[in-house]
Amino acid sequence: MFDIIVPIYRISEEFLLRALDSIKAQTMTDYTVYVCDGTPKKYQDYDAQAFVESYGFNYLRQDPAHPLVSGARNQAVSVGSNP
Repeated sequence: MFDIIVPIYRISEEFLLRALDSIKAQTMTDYTVYVCDGTPKKYQDYDAQAFVESYGFNYLRQDPAHPLVSGARNQAVSVGSNP
């Protein structure tokens, strides 16, 4: 069992769906996915949370106290299920 951490920031709807489809298409299924979104609400053109959760994956809003991509990764790792 392992975790897949996907930090996102202002990515297109198409790119997010391609990433989620790619993860879902893997033959190995013993994983948990955490998508941590740092996109400011004013720049969100679509409901990323709905897409992520429709795949059965976990969606997190990035805590502004932990900026940048490293903050998103660290936040997701901290709630991950597999050390």
